[in-house]
Amino acid sequence: MVLPPQKMPQGDSLVFRYKEKTIRQAMIQKLARVVSGLHADRLLCEHGLLQEQSAIQRMLDEFNEDILFLAYAVINTDQTELHQEYLDAFYKEEFDAPTALESSQDRPMVPRKKIRAYVEVASEIRTVR
Repeated sequence: MVLPPQKMPQGDSLVFRYKEKTIRQAMIQKLARVVSGLHADRLLCEHGLLQEQSAIQRMLDEFNEDILFLAYAVINTDQTELHQEYLDAFYKEEFDAPTALESSQDRPMVPRKKIRAYVEVASEIRTVR
């Protein structure tokens, strides 16, 4: 169970944000992206937009890897510095200026190959137990 997001000011309005910024909250956000991505995938496929559907499918594959990366850390009680680096980048606000074009944010994401390597090792550990 995780605490719900809170209303927080951003510019002239309010946005919902997780104050705690935990690994479990990140998993919930990634899972929500999977659900909306699956809906988008279905709609694109139904309307014959197969290249766009394929692009969404690649995103869904990465979301799945991210969820496994985070979940194995919880399951194996093995939250590493790599996980903290991932969470710091994940929770970094998107914009530091009123508009996206004015923003200078540079989100340092964990390389996909490191996420895949962790998932591979963690899944092997999980099957041995």
